[in-house]
Amino acid sequence: MRGGVANNKPQEAAERDSEEEGFMDPAPKCAPLRYVVDRQIYTQPDFDAEYEQHEKEPISLSQQARYCLQRKLCCTRGRLQQFLFGFFPFITVLRTYDVRQYLLGDIIAGMVVGVMNIPQGMGYAMLANMPPVCGLYVSFFAPLTYFIFGTSRHISVGTFAVVSLMVADAVHRFAPSSDFGEGSYDPYNSTNISTIASIDSGEVRAPGEYTNIEVATAVTLMTGLFQIAMYVVNLGSLTTYLSDQLVSAFTTGAAMHVFTSQLKHILGVRTTSHSGAFQIVYIYIELLRNVTDANMVALLTSVACILTLVIAKEVIDPRLRPIIKMPIPVELVVVAAGTGLAHYLRLADGYDLSIVGSVASGIPSPSAPPVGLLSRVVGDAFPIAVVAFTITVSMAKIFARKHGYEVDANQELFAGGAANVVTSCFGGFASSASLSRSAVQENVGGRTQVAGVVACALLLLVLLVVGPFFGTLPNAVLASIIIVALKGMFRQYREVPRLWRLSKPDFLIWLVTWAATVFIDVKYGLVIGVGFSLLTIVWQTQRPFIAIMGWLPGSNVYKAINVYQPVVEVPGVRIFRFEASLYFANADSFLERLFKLTGIGRRGKQPPAAAAAADMVSVDELGSMTIFPDAAAADPTRFVVVDCSMFGYIDLSGVAALKEAVRRFDEAGVEVLLSGCRFRVRQTLHRTRFFDDVPQKRLHLTIHDAILYASSRLPGGGVGLDEMFPCDDLCINNNPV
Repeated sequence: MRGGVANNKPQEAAERDSEEEGFMDPAPKCAPLRYVVDRQIYTQPDFDAEYEQHEKEPISLSQQARYCLQRKLCCTRGRLQQFLFGFFPFITVLRTYDVRQYLLGDIIAGMVVGVMNIPQGMGYAMLANMPPVCGLYVSFFAPLTYFIFGTSRHISVGTFAVVSLMVADAVHRFAPSSDFGEGSYDPYNSTNISTIASIDSGEVRAPGEYTNIEVATAVTLMTGLFQIAMYVVNLGSLTTYLSDQLVSAFTTGAAMHVFTSQLKHILGVRTTSHSGAFQIVYIYIELLRNVTDANMVALLTSVACILTLVIAKEVIDPRLRPIIKMPIPVELVVVAAGTGLAHYLRLADGYDLSIVGSVASGIPSPSAPPVGLLSRVVGDAFPIAVVAFTITVSMAKIFARKHGYEVDANQELFAGGAANVVTSCFGGFASSASLSRSAVQENVGGRTQVAGVVACALLLLVLLVVGPFFGTLPNAVLASIIIVALKGMFRQYREVPRLWRLSKPDFLIWLVTWAATVFIDVKYGLVIGVGFSLLTIVWQTQRPFIAIMGWLPGSNVYKAINVYQPVVEVPGVRIFRFEASLYFANADSFLERLFKLTGIGRRGKQPPAAAAAADMVSVDELGSMTIFPDAAAADPTRFVVVDCSMFGYIDLSGVAALKEAVRRFDEAGVEVLLSGCRFRVRQTLHRTRFFDDVPQKRLHLTIHDAILYASSRLPGGGVGLDEMFPCDDLCINNNPV
């Protein structure tokens, strides 16, 4: 093989003359780089015989298992240290912690996030149909556990609207008679302790006989166990099946349910629980029927809170952020103001305004959820486990790319699972990363998860001292905070027109996932979205881009003739490209399009030129992705080159389709040549004894090799070998032509 870069001697002489005269062109124009290759024409067997391949010795299944066990169970000092640092990432954080550089930023970020956790924790607890204090438990225990096991330095773990809504769905189904939208909850009350501690008996009760706390903690425990089980089997790559469009549609659809669930608190009306398909429609119908019974004090309180939050976030905060370097804690201000006004004006007694009720101080003793309920909430817990993990890992990867470090997706599974298991033992509900709090924690200077520990310290102070003061907080205030917090999710609707312009399949994935989430159910929306995404992939592989390739004269370049005008078809040869792997789902389509686009009838007869031209014109009407000129059918086809370079893999159905194609073309007097087969595809062809029926000499290294081989066997030498491959001695299979 001989190759090199062609030079331009006149240009070099001109440059030397310019140097001798004492000046140079400030921006010399260089001739385009060219390459010239001189080699023999290869079939694939010739190439394999000339160049040795790396051959791996076959390893039996028992040997693989033995090697895996030795690698996993071998305990050395280095492996132990690697395991400890990987399983407890906080050790690395503390060992490399730069106090001067990190501490101040972490303290400020932790204080800001801790302040945000108070109203959001209480609000999302109400969204989960749980006592508000349970949201504070989640905001305390989940970040503390994540600090020990998590690998992200910037995300804020705790309550999140979508996850809270999914917990509420299970609570409504198994505890429909309970409602913590108002009233009180005391973790030290003997009644509550007895209901939580029913694990000792392991009794199984009918739906409606469980309390909200029991249902939510059971769901949370199962969610954590699912995440830990996925960690054990190394399913950290699960998020690869959840595209950005799918996650966006799912969270946006879930936000619709969150928004709808808070309207009863905004209006101050009571509604019955709905579940199943079209539940959101039934809720709106009931709200419209009861709108005349709206509590005007609750409505005015909600309007005032929403206006205050929007003005502060959209107008005041952007102007003050460059000065104070942190967001205004307007949610905490609204909570404090609402609590104070409701207390001094006695709004709950005088105007029937729904309030949080008494909030106990302190941290409850750990207790496990009821065993009899665990198996019944499996269907609720698994989608929550997947959604919570997906949101957490997505946020973690965003910040990791921005700040130049790596996160371990599989370790994130264990961190999330451990956080949920611990939280479930203290009366909390499922947690995940929060989009808004994570962004704030990173923006105000948080550098490590030490910021989460600072936030937990602030939450501990609230739980021990401040909690009881929130007893008169109106539910309308918390509902207003939740609705305004959904602003970021609703902004994702702006992406829908862009998806329509850029990618119709991605648009359909978004639309189907959103519709399923909104109108069927939140937990089923994710499953339907994933299923539809996989169907779009299958559909695209069934109908891939297919083209007849042409030759760019004077080169070894081949492109689709309907894309590039200068390319021409090689007389007597058709080059067929199928841009997908060949497997059972598209094998029939491959054969159909191959016979049609090459002008060869399926029964093995070449049609007359006029009929072939008509077929080529009608291809697009039948759904083909290409249109070819009528003149293409003028020359009788003697060779068909199938470009296999786009075959990622081939299964038994694909092999059978190739055999069928070769047989039918042989009957028509047309020889099929295969080019560019990848190693994996060739292995499959050998294992299936494909070459028992098809000579290996038909397998060529590149399209150009196949074309030169075919042209040398056409009457008159085809297109002209000296024009296609100019060199002194042209050899095919070491034989001079």
